[in-house]
Amino acid sequence: MITDKDILKLSKVFVTKEDLRESSCELKEEIKKEFSDLLTSVDGYAKKVDDYHQEMKMLGNKVDRNENRIEKLELKTGLEGQ
Repeated sequence: MITDKDILKLSKVFVTKEDLRESSCELKEEIKKEFSDLLTSVDGYAKKVDDYHQEMKMLGNKVDRNENRIEKLELKTGLEGQ
């Protein structure tokens, strides 16, 4: 038969329910922190992509305006695009 002394020895070797609960809580907190850090990084990259997209639109509009101005100047000067 197992004695109380044997149970104490076994409890030092094996993980108890309380140990598992504590580890589980610690792990959950660590995962939450890591996930929060990951979301922060993703948000940063999403902003960079959005900024880049807006900049490309602005540059495209600028190119269109310059092409229109060049066409008008060509018509006024009689020079066609060569």
